[in-house]
Amino acid sequence: MRNRWRQRSSATPTPLTGPDLRDAILALACASAAVSNDSGLLHVAAAVGTPAIGIFGPTSPWHWAPLNPLAATIETAVELDCRPCHKPTCRLGHHRCMVEIAPDQVFAATRRALAAVAPVS
Repeated sequence: MRNRWRQRSSATPTPLTGPDLRDAILALACASAAVSNDSGLLHVAAAVGTPAIGIFGPTSPWHWAPLNPLAATIETAVELDCRPCHKPTCRLGHHRCMVEIAPDQVFAATRRALAAVAPVS
């Protein structure tokens, strides 16, 4: 099973929404990095030693950040009175806690995480 995950193209994102959690755990263990919302799989990635980038919108990294020195957390820099609400659906209808997180911010955190574990030549 591990070889099947390692043979996948590194340029293609792999959804981990199948019915077997073992596949997701193996994929995360083989991954160079994992980018996820604040979820169980974010913490699995951190637990198996994969650099994990957690996106925290309605949740709080202060409470729920992965306990791994290779983990990074991303949250909006905009001060929002409604945050953290810990709700999956924005009760105000704007979901700014997620919308205000720029893709470039996530990409930069991912690059830093990969650079931190890159083999030294």
